[in-house]
Amino acid sequence: MSRKTAETLKRQWDMLRIIPQEPRSMTASQIHDALVQRDHSDLDKRTVERDLKSLLEKFDLHVDKTEKPFLWSWRKDANFHYKPKLSDSQGIALLLAQAHLRTLLPPQVQRDLQPWFQMAHRELSSGAWRDGHQRTAVIPSAMLLKAPVLDDDVLHDVHDALGKRRQLTATYRSKGAREGRRSVLHPLGLVVRGQIHYLACTFNGYEDVRQLALHRLSQTEVGTSMSTVPKGFDFERYAIESGRYESEGQVELVARFRSAAAEHLRETPLAADQTLRELSEPGTVELTATVTLDQPLRWWLRGFGSQVEVLAPAALRAEMRADAEVSASAYSVG
Repeated sequence: MSRKTAETLKRQWDMLRIIPQEPRSMTASQIHDALVQRDHSDLDKRTVERDLKSLLEKFDLHVDKTEKPFLWSWRKDANFHYKPKLSDSQGIALLLAQAHLRTLLPPQVQRDLQPWFQMAHRELSSGAWRDGHQRTAVIPSAMLLKAPVLDDDVLHDVHDALGKRRQLTATYRSKGAREGRRSVLHPLGLVVRGQIHYLACTFNGYEDVRQLALHRLSQTEVGTSMSTVPKGFDFERYAIESGRYESEGQVELVARFRSAAAEHLRETPLAADQTLRELSEPGTVELTATVTLDQPLRWWLRGFGSQVEVLAPAALRAEMRADAEVSASAYSVG
């Protein structure tokens, strides 16, 4: 193969990878600029136009001549078999993403990924992993509440505003309120806590960061003005800190469990320094571990009901005992 032929094949291969699928499209000039950025620096636009005409005869491309300059795209039903095959692991990863990331991926991203999802389905259809994505289940360890209904238009506008870094005008109804309030928001990011999606943002004219539940947003409209970010704001750090419950410090937890209730702690310890000691009382173990004293710890302990007795720290023992007495009173025969 001559050097010129090799260069032509590489250029046309890169061109096929650049051209988007309908309904998106690009002009010859845009394709030329994208090729230049891919090290085809000596390329002229006329060569691109000749290549496009040649590729149109061999591949499922479409040219819209109703506008000038002409718009080029892959057809919606284009055959992508000429592309390198996906490995089983790549196909499974794509199908898992399709199943579990629906509300996290912007609609435009989901549309762009459709050809890849379809390719993954085709290439796994005759192999051992054809239903691999259906043999993977994500099961919550806590009570799972039904997710609130998210308006598709709201979700689209929120993703669009975040992606374009634009202001978002929306009506927000606070929890418990009957009427909503129209406001201009500066979107900063999405926070997903359990089944609820929150928009981290600031209100126009203020710098304190708020979290607004997406299912209480309505009548959204992406603005033309750029959103502003509070000075020094780091979304990743904010998301980590806002997801934490208020800590009361580290404590040494000592608790007596029924053996069956504590069995899972042998494989999934509560802390690195955890110890489980068999007691003389049959079917009982004593756990000792250094843990963070916060609400999740309390919820976890309460979930065991009569299967656990907290021995230390003393304040936590007194709190758990008081809760147990209130519960017993509620269930007493009256």
